[in-house]
Amino acid sequence: MAGYEVVQADPVRDRERIVSIWQRNLNAHDPAEHAVRYDWLLKCPAGMPRFWLALRDGEPVGTAGVGLRRVLVDGS
Repeated sequence: MAGYEVVQADPVRDRERIVSIWQRNLNAHDPAEHAVRYDWLLKCPAGMPRFWLALRDGEPVGTAGVGLRRVLVDGS
């Protein structure tokens, strides 16, 4: 697909770009809630989340991410 690329984002540097995409494309939450959720993800004690940006001609058009968390399975 000409003009598109996916790049790994820096969670701190690209915060505004990612939150802006969420606010524009995810109508399930109030726009302010997206910023609160993003900041919560960055404070996770299990580790920093990973994000990727989809770019079209260098401009962000989408995002994907993976948040980390610890889980308890059968007591351990």
